[in-house]
Amino acid sequence: MPIVSSRFALASKECTLDRQGLLDFGQMQTLAIENMMLSGDIVFVRKPDEYSWTAIESDRVISPYYMCEKTRPAYVDGVFKLINRENGNRIVDGVELDNDGRMVALWILKEAIERPWAVCADQIERIPIEDPDTGLPLCLFVFMPKRPAQYRGVPLLSPVIEQLFLQSAYIQSEGNAAALQASLYGFITSQKPVNDETAPELLSRMEELVPVSGDEEDDGEADSEHTPNVSTEENDDDSDKPTPDFKVAYNGQEARENLYNPRAKPITSGRFMHLADNEDIKFLQSTHPNTNFASYMDATTELIASAVGLPAEVLKLSFNSSYSASRAAIIQAGQKYAQVRTHFISRFVRPVFEVFAYETIKDTVGNDAALYISKSLGSEAIWRAPRLAALDPKVELEAYKLAIDMGLVDADEAALAVYGHRAAGKPKPEPTETENV
Repeated sequence: MPIVSSRFALASKECTLDRQGLLDFGQMQTLAIENMMLSGDIVFVRKPDEYSWTAIESDRVISPYYMCEKTRPAYVDGVFKLINRENGNRIVDGVELDNDGRMVALWILKEAIERPWAVCADQIERIPIEDPDTGLPLCLFVFMPKRPAQYRGVPLLSPVIEQLFLQSAYIQSEGNAAALQASLYGFITSQKPVNDETAPELLSRMEELVPVSGDEEDDGEADSEHTPNVSTEENDDDSDKPTPDFKVAYNGQEARENLYNPRAKPITSGRFMHLADNEDIKFLQSTHPNTNFASYMDATTELIASAVGLPAEVLKLSFNSSYSASRAAIIQAGQKYAQVRTHFISRFVRPVFEVFAYETIKDTVGNDAALYISKSLGSEAIWRAPRLAALDPKVELEAYKLAIDMGLVDADEAALAVYGHRAAGKPKPEPTETENV
């Protein structure tokens, strides 16, 4: 129906499909697909008689552990079996299942808490999957199952998370090694080095002569053996007291630093450095990043790309090979996108449109007719995907021109594939019976 299409287009642009009023329909799709890839799943909920949705992150979908009960097999296996005491349904990872294994409700935290396993009854709510009166969804649980009886989504990068961790650690290690080499120019070598093992002995000797704390008790007595030129006679004038010879040369912490301190000489531009006798300077040769760093990153990236089902060129956003190889990578990525898009349309896009159509026309044509029309419009709707990147539009236009001449495609299909819109100057098609209704 034209009225439904026009109102849906307006609602999509005015952010009325988002209950918070922050995102338009395109941004809601981006949010949903990104969270489905990163977190595994995402939930959108609405209230009855409304068509606006609220996005809920996946970690708020959790089982109500307060209604756990131990059965004998569960106790033997060490697993808690969660049962909804009102209807006897099983609850698995926040998803309530009936006897046939069909999802009937989700248990969602009202807000994120620090200890979800200690959730109370007033902190969590049960939201049915479908409206019992109309059968339209009240909750959209968006994820891509990979195996039978899977009720929660798996992130896209879960198969390669360990490889990504190793790659991140390797990059950090190479970066730290390169920064360390960049901070040191070289080392000063000597023919008469000071043995580091003798340094503690020298330090202990200085601690005996000069207290590290610097606090000395003046009890009127002095050790003449370790304190030369110090008079033992009392003198009211402190300025007349002689100063110990070694304290003139070494003063507390300064003496310790002079005894045991690697002689680091700063090297700056326009300065001549003087080295002591028997000393030489050796400059470091930069060896980081490793010469095999780039090849290692390329190899691991190819492994990660094959694991997630994407070409390495698309994953790295680097198309440095030939035109044929780059286009083959884009086409292969397009096939992967098509699989995800088909599932995403059936789980999110089409239900949102059907709910909007029903809520828009139910007051005009009645509930039963509105339900039938909304389902029909949703099944007949065609969702256009963004066109694939055109590496060489001239070459691709020539290929599509040949396909048009051979009758394989029409001008509209070619224009949609290359430019993302219909052919210019072509009249709009006549409205169908559904649109006339």
